[in-house]
Amino acid sequence: MPSSSAYLHRPDETVRGSWLASAPLLVPPVAWVASLGLSWLVQDFTCTAAMTAGAPVPETALLVTLFVMNAVLLLITVGSGLFSVRALRRGRRVHAPLMSFLGISGIALAVLFGFGIVLIGSAPLVLEVC
Repeated sequence: MPSSSAYLHRPDETVRGSWLASAPLLVPPVAWVASLGLSWLVQDFTCTAAMTAGAPVPETALLVTLFVMNAVLLLITVGSGLFSVRALRRGRRVHAPLMSFLGISGIALAVLFGFGIVLIGSAPLVLEVC
């Protein structure tokens, strides 16, 4: 039966693109978990070591370390969101609804988990470092 549209969708052309578009769905949650875990680990280790040794806590160095670490993880999340934008554009260009959906989902996850990383990174500004 002939198609009524001028474009004939060939799923084989978008299979590889679908796998590449679904990869950025995993990066933002992993970066958020890494931000949460590493922030806690660095902060707890530094504060515990300083209090055990009876030395003052190196607050400035700890703040810089936490900010740089969270900034790198935020940049990774933003990069994942940019790959999702590319997948969304490609999905719309080749009329592949799955790739468009994966692109929109990747963008939403990057925004959501990026906001979470910003909140984790700003916690030392609001609360005490130790």
